[in-house]
Amino acid sequence: MLVDWAAGEGWNPGFGDAAVFQAADPEGFIGAFVDGEMVAGISAVAYGDRFGFIGLYICRPDRRGEGHGRAVWDAGMARLGNRTIGLDGVVEQQPNYRRMGFQPVYETLRYSGHAVGLPGAATSGHRRPIGLPTSSPMTAAVSRRHGRLFSKDGCSRRALPCWP
Repeated sequence: MLVDWAAGEGWNPGFGDAAVFQAADPEGFIGAFVDGEMVAGISAVAYGDRFGFIGLYICRPDRRGEGHGRAVWDAGMARLGNRTIGLDGVVEQQPNYRRMGFQPVYETLRYSGHAVGLPGAATSGHRRPIGLPTSSPMTAAVSRRHGRLFSKDGCSRRALPCWP
């Protein structure tokens, strides 16, 4: 559900990310529920005792401003404890991450778009990597999204990746 909500916001969750997160830490998903319906959620995945990663932090649009997002954030932070914590920060939330003690480590760029009219482009809903020369028609149909990998605690003071 969180992946679907994220896609609805225009985020670009990776294919299969949720399954990988769950395999790494089956207890790493936290939800806030009102009358049996999930209204907010977060993944707070622990990778051993020293590193954790926050992702899929989202609240249903009709329930924003009611404290549910903050509740799952606090639960995720408590779950990860004193680990170095990373997250991939969407532009709109970066000031909030800074207020929570996270610092930018490096910037990432994500490109998305549709490979319309390219020879060999997927037409059946399946995706596959394609090489795109700079003269490709794809370059005109691409939107660029900026994000930053944020970390809390030791990760910003040493080279990445900061896996244990």
